[in-house]
Amino acid sequence: MAESSASIDVTSLANETNGRASPLPVVAEPAAVAILQDLADLPQVVASTPLLRLDSWEIGASVAALGLWLLLLSAGLSVATQDYIDAIQHHTVSGVWAIVGSLFVISTCHTVTNTALMCCVSAFLGALGFRVTGGKPDAVDGVADRRNAYVAAVTRGFFIFLIIQSGSIILSDQAFTNLTLEKYIRLVGLSSLLSFTVGYNPDVFRQLMDRVDKKFSVVPPNSGGT
Repeated sequence: MAESSASIDVTSLANETNGRASPLPVVAEPAAVAILQDLADLPQVVASTPLLRLDSWEIGASVAALGLWLLLLSAGLSVATQDYIDAIQHHTVSGVWAIVGSLFVISTCHTVTNTALMCCVSAFLGALGFRVTGGKPDAVDGVADRRNAYVAAVTRGFFIFLIIQSGSIILSDQAFTNLTLEKYIRLVGLSSLLSFTVGYNPDVFRQLMDRVDKKFSVVPPNSGGT
């Protein structure tokens, strides 16, 4: 077993995100920032178990998930959703299918929902990678258990999205709106990386949840009265 650790300098990342412009301020969410820092500092175990063979449906799902991630990235980079949002808000869209189509574009291309979907897909790919390179043969028993493990991984990826959405890193007062392409790429790159990590190694997520519980269950010094 070999261990390695990585550390993300949140302040430096926020300063670099704005490119040549002025540094982008970090939202005052110290607890959430500390949680992300703890996640980056958790030890990563390099698996030494033999490779496992995926079932045909898992191979198909992995290819589809990778293609979906690339499509979501392309949509987030190229499709502007403000016109669709304005059309729904001002009731200028007529017809059920037109409304459904507008909602589909918004849900897949808007920065908030696009990032959420990419986090879930990345966590799913991480779980597939864990099964191939780091999963233990006896860790799951049967197709149903493996499907449950993939669903759990998607849930962990959505949790990472919630942390980032809460204003943890590289977010200004206009957190998920009017992002430049560079900021968007950095946002989805970091969120996908963290989601893949918690999808690949469930122990990382358990340790993260333990630290979240400790950080938010601390009793304030003056809570007991005088």
